[in-house]
Amino acid sequence: MRNHRCLLLAIVSLMMLLASGVSASVQVEDVRLWRAPDHTRVVLDLSGPTTHKVLELANPARLVLDVSDASLAGVLTDLPLDGTPIDRVRSGIREGQDLRVVFDLSAEVNPKSFQLAPNERTGHRLVLDLFDAETSKQPVTAIHNPIKQFLCRD
Repeated sequence: MRNHRCLLLAIVSLMMLLASGVSASVQVEDVRLWRAPDHTRVVLDLSGPTTHKVLELANPARLVLDVSDASLAGVLTDLPLDGTPIDRVRSGIREGQDLRVVFDLSAEVNPKSFQLAPNERTGHRLVLDLFDAETSKQPVTAIHNPIKQFLCRD
């Protein structure tokens, strides 16, 4: 009977812990953003490894970054958005434990994302590059090849 009470107490304690909103296992400790000549880079400094996915949405144009089992330590309102294709950044918790970061866009971008393992200076990082769509649509110019022309003469 005593074992049943202990088991019941353990189950009730676990349910209360889950209901109270256990903190996410990965914390986004900092977010950095800067503009390069052909893209905007967003770096999330993480407390540990995680998984993520990127979704592109239209009407209005926005990019969604879902980070599994994560929470945000600070705010995103101080990011330097001038000169970038990002109008606004907002975030929230999705499905109780996943961090969702939404980038409202003013221009078309080609997103690429990847994670970096810790090194001697920094911890885990999630990198999101937003490449300018205009630069990727530049026409490819043909290169004149004099050797080919010489070899193909009659």
